[in-house]
Parts: sequence; C-alpha cells; structure tokens
Amino acid sequence: MTYHFGNNEYAHLIGRKLGEVLIENIEYSPDDVYTMTDGHSGKPYVLVLSNGDTFPFRQFQEVIDKYGVCEVA
Repeated sequence: MTYHFGNNEYAHLIGRKLGEVLIENIEYSPDDVYTMTDGHSGKPYVLVLSNGDTFPFRQFQEVIDKYGVCEVA
C-alpha cells in the first residue's frame, strides 16, 4: 500500500523542467474520490505548470508518463 504524506512530499521537484515547461507547484489537493475512500482511490495531488496546465495525479509516475522525465531547470 502506498501512503501519501501531504504538502511536502514533492516540494523538491518545484522549479524543475518537464519538457519545455516548469513545475510551478505541486499541491496536495485531494479529489472527492480520494477523500471518500480514505485514500484508497482517487488523486491527492495537482501539478501546476508554467504554461497554466494542471494535472491531477496519484503517483508521480503518471506525470512522467504524460510529460517525460523531470530535469533540473
């Protein structure tokens, strides 16, 4: 079972590049499914990119699958 630890779990990735855009923020913002199932389903995080896109995710691997490897800006 994977546990999520709130706001600071991905803080070290803020400012890194995903392709041509920067990670502006990664917010702990659980969706309704995550809240109703006590974290067993749903998406607890929202990725905010410099181009204005947002992407809710459960595991950071979902971000890598969509945007590619995270690099130092």
